[in-house]
Amino acid sequence: MKVILPTDTTHTIAGIPRYYTGTTVSLETYNEATKATTTQTIVYTNDGGVMIFTFDLICSEMDRYTFTFTDVNGIVYMCKSLATVQDPSTIQLTKNSYKYVG
Repeated sequence: MKVILPTDTTHTIAGIPRYYTGTTVSLETYNEATKATTTQTIVYTNDGGVMIFTFDLICSEMDRYTFTFTDVNGIVYMCKSLATVQDPSTIQLTKNSYKYVG
């Protein structure tokens, strides 16, 4: 689970990809509440084996997303994300539910 800040419009997610790409990467953003999907071409860098993806997204507190980063060959990296300004250790994740426990 990656945490993004709803107060920011530009976000950065780092992760170890399924494979390293040298081509353009697209981000498919799936909002789990509204079931809306958007796609954008994003900027990424490779830093010591970790891919760092930078993208724009306007979100609200407690929005949940599935991010799928792809290139022409398939899925490079995939993760779930939660938008919150709260300390992530105070969020309890259960099946299909996030609960503030602080």
